[in-house]
Amino acid sequence: MPTGSSIRFADPTRWFSGALESRLFTVSKAGSNKFYAWDAHLPVGNHPHNYYHVNQGGMHSVFGHSNHSNLGGAQLVQAKQLRYLKIGGRVFLVVGVLVDTYQLTSAAADSVEQGNARPLVAQTVRTTGSWAMAWAGAKAGVLIGGALGVETGPGMVLTAIGGGIVGGFAGYLGADWIADFIYE
Repeated sequence: MPTGSSIRFADPTRWFSGALESRLFTVSKAGSNKFYAWDAHLPVGNHPHNYYHVNQGGMHSVFGHSNHSNLGGAQLVQAKQLRYLKIGGRVFLVVGVLVDTYQLTSAAADSVEQGNARPLVAQTVRTTGSWAMAWAGAKAGVLIGGALGVETGPGMVLTAIGGGIVGGFAGYLGADWIADFIYE
């Protein structure tokens, strides 16, 4: 990656634009309009391209792809894997929110039944701590995984994702372990 650049797997500014997020990842150069992204969507407007393609501005010399060029070979396989991971991540996010809502409601009922706030406090610490530590662990895991895969080029994306998954689980389980000491 170019010096001073960053990589994003999601762009919150695009979430509420009225269309689904189609970017699989984006590499951008800080302080400039230069970017390189893998995208997955049908052609829009007068730019014909394949479903999986490159969007870029000002980074042709770095990555060797022109705007709207097709992804092929190993890059196509990785792009499909990233798309499935993003969809799976969204599904797990919704399931996680539903499960945590149920657990907090059950803990509140237990607290009322027992006349003791401990079950609700423990579950609140478990839930908020687990989400926060999973986020922090995923961030650290992406950095470590990306660093371990930096020599493989596009493979770095997959090692970064793997590191994020491992770090997220470690953070979640760590906060869960701490919450167990509150209510034992």
